[in-house]
Amino acid sequence: MVVISMDMTNQREANGCLEGSELGDTGDTLAFHLSRAWIRFHNTYADALRPLQLTPSRMLGLAYLVYNDDADQATLGRSLGINRASTMALVDKLQAAGYAVRKEGADKRTHALAATAQGRVAYRKGMELERRIEQALLQGISRADVEHLRFCLAKVACSDASI
Repeated sequence: MVVISMDMTNQREANGCLEGSELGDTGDTLAFHLSRAWIRFHNTYADALRPLQLTPSRMLGLAYLVYNDDADQATLGRSLGINRASTMALVDKLQAAGYAVRKEGADKRTHALAATAQGRVAYRKGMELERRIEQALLQGISRADVEHLRFCLAKVACSDASI
């Protein structure tokens, strides 16, 4: 593999990054920077997961099933913060890929969900990809700063603020 060195301006252009100054006041907002970082991570992650027949959302659902045996569909949806139709579609996709199964639940009106052995392998591969992507995207940022960022983002994600 050949690595070509670029100056920061060319690298930003190659990555589709705008400088904040190109957007006036918008470029100074935290929302702008969070959105840009999310888009960069999400697109890179989605591309890496595609050969595993996973998306970032499916990977999250699979992670839940790997760590929560016999979860019911409603609990899965609530835990991920998605509606019933989206939860059903997520489980259908995981099942079609061979990563999850529906079993009879404790309550005959519900199904218990479980990750299959194939799903557990895909999860481990997906996590390895995630770690490699994080490492690549966060290179040059200290471990302490990364941990602080993780802490702050978790607080934002769990806040109950509304407008």
